[in-house]
Amino acid sequence: MTIFKAVRMISHNGSKYPVGATIELDDKADRETIIHLKSNKAIESIEILKAQAPDLMADFQRLNGVGEKVAKSLVDAGIVSLEQLAEMTAEQIAEIKGISKTVARKIFKSFEEIED
Repeated sequence: MTIFKAVRMISHNGSKYPVGATIELDDKADRETIIHLKSNKAIESIEILKAQAPDLMADFQRLNGVGEKVAKSLVDAGIVSLEQLAEMTAEQIAEIKGISKTVARKIFKSFEEIED
């Protein structure tokens, strides 16, 4: 079994997985599915995401209210890019373990300021 993160919305065996969701696939039984999802850039392995973590954390720390602990919480939650984070509401960000509502609002406002 290998654990992957959904990079975009995917469906598998009747279930829908939103961006950032984890999906566990059997390497043998789900081989064709894995090949299909990887070729369409719908999933990334956890190992690849962990290798990208230092760069992601540095990107996240450029945002208002984000220090090392909050950046780690974002990476641990499966947030794979600033773009993905920018698509989230303050309420969704606050649901991430280790992120308060106050910090979530600061992050959300950081993206509003960029757009202005």
